[in-house]
Amino acid sequence: MTYYWIKERHNPQCKDPYYVAMGQMPAKDARKHAGSLYGYNVMLKYATKKKYDEALAQLEKQGKRVL
Repeated sequence: MTYYWIKERHNPQCKDPYYVAMGQMPAKDARKHAGSLYGYNVMLKYATKKKYDEALAQLEKQGKRVL
């Protein structure tokens, strides 16, 4: 099953995490994006496009950096 994903990126050089809209992909592909050589990532999973879009809108409303 494929889900919609947002990557929460934690970089030690940045004060706050930032978010990357990853779109739709299978969970096995999302796991490949979870690793990082520097800092760490948290993959946030959404079952529907609507929930994914709502999450992105909420992050932007909170003033978070979304790429």
